[in-house]
Amino acid sequence: MVEGSSSFSWATLILLLVFGAGISSLTLWRAGNRSVRAKFAAPVNGWAFGLGTGAMLAARLGFRVFQIEGGFTILALIQLALLALFLPLIHAVIGCGLGARAQRGDVALALFWSSIAHLFGIMMVTYATLVIFGWIFIIPPLLLGMRRADSKWLNESLHPEAARRLRRVRAQAIRSRAGTKSSSDAGIIHSEE
Repeated sequence: MVEGSSSFSWATLILLLVFGAGISSLTLWRAGNRSVRAKFAAPVNGWAFGLGTGAMLAARLGFRVFQIEGGFTILALIQLALLALFLPLIHAVIGCGLGARAQRGDVALALFWSSIAHLFGIMMVTYATLVIFGWIFIIPPLLLGMRRADSKWLNESLHPEAARRLRRVRAQAIRSRAGTKSSSDAGIIHSEE
């Protein structure tokens, strides 16, 4: 046991790390194989597989929440809703990052970082399952990860030609918005005179 703790041991930490590495290995096996990477689909495949594993874990932990709370209580229903909403997203973000790194060819690095992310994710979700205010510590990193997935990792799943077209469409949209703003600003100035 860790000094000063009655419910935490190094064996538990090692078990969680092995469990996280197992989930990461399964995701890597699914999202990082050559045929998926050849189609530029590793980040999207990791996202989808992460949603699935997160949903399965949310169902299992939701059952445990009802056992811990002693049945259907308001707190248990809130916990179940939070688990059902955030746990699939947590695993999807981790899987997307793993797929993006695997797409770039950093397979060992992808496995390492996703194992560490799964370790901390599992520990924090377990804590939040027991103490509802623990979700406060989970949501900000999750939102940062989702932003990274949306802005960088999922874009890596585009074929180079599609990425070029997307950049062109986005640049054109920015130019048209800038042109619309300047003409609407000119209309405001003329109406004030």
